[in-house]
Amino acid sequence: FDIAENCVTDEMTVSFEAAADEAKLAAYLDQFGQFKKENVLAAEVYDEAGELIAQHLEYVDIERHLPFPKDCHIQVRAEAGELVITAERFARSVEITGDEDGDEFGWIFEDNYFDLLPGMVKRVKIYGRHRKGRITVKAYYDEKAATVEI
Repeated sequence: FDIAENCVTDEMTVSFEAAADEAKLAAYLDQFGQFKKENVLAAEVYDEAGELIAQHLEYVDIERHLPFPKDCHIQVRAEAGELVITAERFARSVEITGDEDGDEFGWIFEDNYFDLLPGMVKRVKIYGRHRKGRITVKAYYDEKAATVEI
């Protein structure tokens, strides 16, 4: 994935089998050639039913050299006790915070500080003692945040 161009530049699909708790080489990345510093390597693992069970993003260069967008256009909605989060551009280190009448403590989210590729749908369960309030979702480099009232 090219951060600057906001698009997938190349991809490959590999089938493999691995036992629980087994580390296994699934593929070589030689077919891609030399990576540009703006590239992010994204790996997704699906089970036999096509369900996403694991994902990992790896940067080609160190973070301070990467052109992370300042306008990710994050969208968030609440749905059945969880947040549904998407972005139009690559979103680095997405942070979720909550506020109920000035109380920012007591919110517990299933996941936080994750990266989000455009078009990816991230579902995050809401736990903790709060049942209503405002939830804010913001990528670290983004100038704007998205909010939802629950």
